[in-house]
Amino acid sequence: MEPIQTRAGRETAKMKPVAVAGDVFAGLFSAGVRDAGYEVSDHFENSDYGHGTAELNFPQTRFHVDASTWREGVAEIRKPVHLFFCNPPCAIWSNARPNTGASHGSAWSAGASAWQEDPRVQWHENLVRVGLDIKPKVFVLESILPAWRRGRDHFMKLRDIWMKADYDVTLLLQNNMYIGGTQNRKRLFFIAHQHPLVWPAFTAPKTVGELLKPLGRQTGRPLRENLAWCYARSKPGDKLRKLTKTGEYHGPGISFLFTRLDPDAPPPVMISHESMIHPKEPRWLNLDEMRALNGVPPWFKTREMGLGAIGAEFARAVHAGPGKWIAIAALGGAGRKRGPIRTAVVVDMLDPKRVVDYGMGEEARRMDREEAEEAPRRAPKPHAKREEVSSVDPARYPLMEEDNGRVGRYTRRLLLDGLGDQAVLDCIHAHFQGSKATKADVAYHKYHLRKEGLRA
Repeated sequence: MEPIQTRAGRETAKMKPVAVAGDVFAGLFSAGVRDAGYEVSDHFENSDYGHGTAELNFPQTRFHVDASTWREGVAEIRKPVHLFFCNPPCAIWSNARPNTGASHGSAWSAGASAWQEDPRVQWHENLVRVGLDIKPKVFVLESILPAWRRGRDHFMKLRDIWMKADYDVTLLLQNNMYIGGTQNRKRLFFIAHQHPLVWPAFTAPKTVGELLKPLGRQTGRPLRENLAWCYARSKPGDKLRKLTKTGEYHGPGISFLFTRLDPDAPPPVMISHESMIHPKEPRWLNLDEMRALNGVPPWFKTREMGLGAIGAEFARAVHAGPGKWIAIAALGGAGRKRGPIRTAVVVDMLDPKRVVDYGMGEEARRMDREEAEEAPRRAPKPHAKREEVSSVDPARYPLMEEDNGRVGRYTRRLLLDGLGDQAVLDCIHAHFQGSKATKADVAYHKYHLRKEGLRA
């Protein structure tokens, strides 16, 4: 005789695993987790950025948009929680991180420790605290790869906290385009877990042409005259700014972000709606094209706001495809037994053909050795030579909107315009009163422009 199943029993059997989000902003990460079969019951947010879009797409989800209310929110959650996933701001460790020093370079040249003074580090601590209160089976925190190199002490501290709470720790290095994402976007997942993880199969990257083809014929806002001039002389994949160095170009400055997409390659990381230009037409992308290149699900709604605001929400998100992939990985090993000793490993799957793993401490020591070897090349000192005599008129090189009031961006623009070191310094000191920039700062930017292929 089969056991009688009550209505309550049937409903329990149908219950989806519970997932809780932290600092996922507009909610694309939640979209991927939901598509993986979870119930996303709560969002814990340190700010209200993207909150309106998230509410539009997840009307049944409870939102806690002030860390002071999180404790009450934890009490409302249906236990057990299988997955707590979060995406706090990664700009703390970004190359483009704003700073208050004399130049962008000086913030990182001082031991790459500027992140320690960033108030958003507290957001990480808030999320870990609520994570330990919730006690999920799996905790996932996403960030950019420089976070592991520059903020290694921070992640080692997180490792110790979670291992002390009886979790294993895996630091997963991956490229979104191999795990369901649309962009060539290298990222890391810090994962604390109470059962083994099972990685889903890799996915084949799609090109820009393949992603845009289903949309058919589209239109968009045309480029302004100077950008159209550069576009006509560019090849797919070119940065338009390189075209200003031909000697023929005479016009306003061009952002180093402006890139003509290559239809035969996966999309690069899209920082804003005005960073990537259509591969075959001299125009900006429209909303449908932005959605396609950011892997936004068809059902996901956007609020009625400008393309800039929508593009920023897409850019700051963990995209739905990688979100779904990691959520499936978190569920795959449920029920499997783990060893008696807690472990911490780095799994490097940036190249799917060569997946390797290291002990987390071993990987940290290896990176220390590499940094020691690279330090002289990474921060070259200016040669002792005769001081240049600059005859430049700083008034000819005013600050422009694309500089965003930052010494670093202004310095890069002048170097790309061909000015010498002393001329660049004269312009900096004329336009940034009180700046302490030196030739070492100019050398820093010249070095990185050479690494990016923008300068011989």
